[in-house]
Amino acid sequence: MKTSARYMQHLRRQAGSRLPPDFARRVVEDAKRRRQAFGQFRLMVITGALCVVTTVSVHWVKTRSAEKQNIAAWTQVTTQIQAFEEAI
Repeated sequence: MKTSARYMQHLRRQAGSRLPPDFARRVVEDAKRRRQAFGQFRLMVITGALCVVTTVSVHWVKTRSAEKQNIAAWTQVTTQIQAFEEAI
């Protein structure tokens, strides 16, 4: 056995005497929980981004529609003003 292998075995024995018996299982479970939490966080971020994009898109469409209606109304008012000025 090489020196580094013996040293690693020594470290394992030493850690085994200081750590609880279910330490490895708890580490693995914690890693799984963190991975799930990250997945949930990623899903929340994606959902939030889609909500923001949808809200901005709806606002943009409604604003464009209102602008078109306003321009049409002002065009009609301008035409009426010109007709009124010509009649005077």
